[in-house]
Amino acid sequence: MTPASETASRRSSLTSRCSSLIPVLSVFLLALSACSSPTPQQQLATAEAAAQEAAHDGGKVVQAVALLEAVVAGHAETPEAPRALKALAMLRQQHGEMEGAISTYDRLLASYPASDEAVEAQFMTAFIYEEHLADFAAARQAYQKVIDNYPGTE
Repeated sequence: MTPASETASRRSSLTSRCSSLIPVLSVFLLALSACSSPTPQQQLATAEAAAQEAAHDGGKVVQAVALLEAVVAGHAETPEAPRALKALAMLRQQHGEMEGAISTYDRLLASYPASDEAVEAQFMTAFIYEEHLADFAAARQAYQKVIDNYPGTE
């Protein structure tokens, strides 16, 4: 066998062995990436911690908002999504963005009306209208929705 044909034979053998490893390696990498992805609960915990920091440090608000929105976008069908929206609304309220807080509570109510967070979202909407915006007519309507939509709650 000539050196050129010997090199070609080795390449062919190596290519053949590598080709048979590609499916196995692909499955391994897929499994590894699934293991390393944070769970919705872990993502929410990280986002909530960022929101708590941002409540005291205005420079961290953008990052906290992005993390909370990522939980909602990435896990819309989980219980973490309404919790993330509630945290986002609270953060906006803490930073004086009352209209943004109401808008976020409205998103929560529209998307997750039966969630554990819904009654508080409706109540907080009424509270913001009453205490922060002095819009008593809107507050009265929002409080009435608490009574109508969530009877038996305190």
